[in-house]
Amino acid sequence: MKHIIVGGVPRSGKSILSNKLIKSYNLSRVPIDVIISSINNSFSELNINANSYLQYPEKTVSFLNSMLSQIENEKKFYYIFDSCFFTPKELEKYIDHPCFKVLFLGYPNVTIEMKLKYISSYAKENYCWMFEQNITIQEINERLSKYIQVSKKIQTECIKLGRSYALTAM
Repeated sequence: MKHIIVGGVPRSGKSILSNKLIKSYNLSRVPIDVIISSINNSFSELNINANSYLQYPEKTVSFLNSMLSQIENEKKFYYIFDSCFFTPKELEKYIDHPCFKVLFLGYPNVTIEMKLKYISSYAKENYCWMFEQNITIQEINERLSKYIQVSKKIQTECIKLGRSYALTAM
């Protein structure tokens, strides 16, 4: 058994996959995005948030590396980490732990319209941050366009580095 890292863009299905793996393999989930948001909410003066990742991706991966190093040899419990705060290239450069299985998710082949339709249907039954904030449809479209482009980048990096990548429509 190995610890698992699931990465990918927002709304790619990381949480859904993590929750299914938790049930199937008796794992404990560590949602890195929630940890980073909690740090930002509790220590706003540190200015650690999603934009910090964009400015300092190596610091976010260094934070993850520190967490992973502390549990690397844990054999009693196994963990699944999920986050949108790192890319395959960063993991390859900063994290080299053989006791972890890494998987990335993305949706490089969907249109903004397809993704928005899925999110809208999902949001009717589940929490969706995109509809809880006061953001316009134009801002949502801009984010989705960016996430599709990042999905393409992550897919390319995974192929180049030999990392696992799963296409999702989620």
